[in-house]
Amino acid sequence: MTRTDGTRVTQKSTEQMDVQEQQETASGQRTSSLAITSPWVQALLTLEEETACKQLGEQMTEAGFAAVREWLDDLRVQLKRFEEHDMDRMAAILHRAQLALPHPEKISPSWQSIWQEYTTILQSKIQLLKQFPSQVRTGEWQVLMDNPYTQQGIVCYPSLTFMDAIYLFAYFRAELHPNEYIRLQRIETVWTEQGGH
Repeated sequence: MTRTDGTRVTQKSTEQMDVQEQQETASGQRTSSLAITSPWVQALLTLEEETACKQLGEQMTEAGFAAVREWLDDLRVQLKRFEEHDMDRMAAILHRAQLALPHPEKISPSWQSIWQEYTTILQSKIQLLKQFPSQVRTGEWQVLMDNPYTQQGIVCYPSLTFMDAIYLFAYFRAELHPNEYIRLQRIETVWTEQGGH
């Protein structure tokens, strides 16, 4: 299968990927961070041609709204879970998903921008995974958003792991408005007190 930019997407069956993961485990490398539950997403891993992706999309559309919703929800779960050793696999899954269902808004208007959102999340997470080496990912993280030109207060999501923090960063990054900014911060020192009863 070839992308629209002319690059070739490497195809592997689920069985081949499982064998690769076992070999990586035996050699000390990390196994896949993905935990795919949707049979529709599983099917994407075995497809070798663009036409096969489109046929899958037709089958899923015939299965109805609930099937497409489950599929999109599982894709979002994988976007949240994937780590650097799954970046290429996640990109391939998302590419095939867009081939399978290029116009999800025909099923639900709320999905009009879903591929743009998912692509932005993917790209932002990849950038952050490359930016922060594993040795600095420990500890507590937070995501902060603000627009200094409005009266709205600062929004902060504290007490996060690194992986949860970069997903939230990528998720909100996709919807930033003009003059808004978003920060990913690692907390070095924390002092917490709780009010009495």
